[in-house]
Amino acid sequence: MSVKFAPTEEPFTGVRVAFSVPARIGCAVVRNRIKRRIRAVIRQNGDHIVSGAYLIRVHDRLDGLNHSELSALVNQLMRESSIKPRCSVGKNRNELLLGK
Repeated sequence: MSVKFAPTEEPFTGVRVAFSVPARIGCAVVRNRIKRRIRAVIRQNGDHIVSGAYLIRVHDRLDGLNHSELSALVNQLMRESSIKPRCSVGKNRNELLLGK
């Protein structure tokens, strides 16, 4: 699983979450169950999440994770993604590294 973060403008102080769960993960029932489980974790820990927009990409099935393990994984990824330095709009990573 991976998480991308985009800060939002100052007037908006909420959390927006989008999901990407490809069809290769399983049928619609399985994909929807994954999204419901992640939404439940976010609702449970909403006070500790930095305001902004998140894209959560699921790469593997999460059947083997219980609620506490999934919660720890989602919280860790969201925390890490919200503190990493981000590229400014219109510049790619190489331009920022090379100072162009």
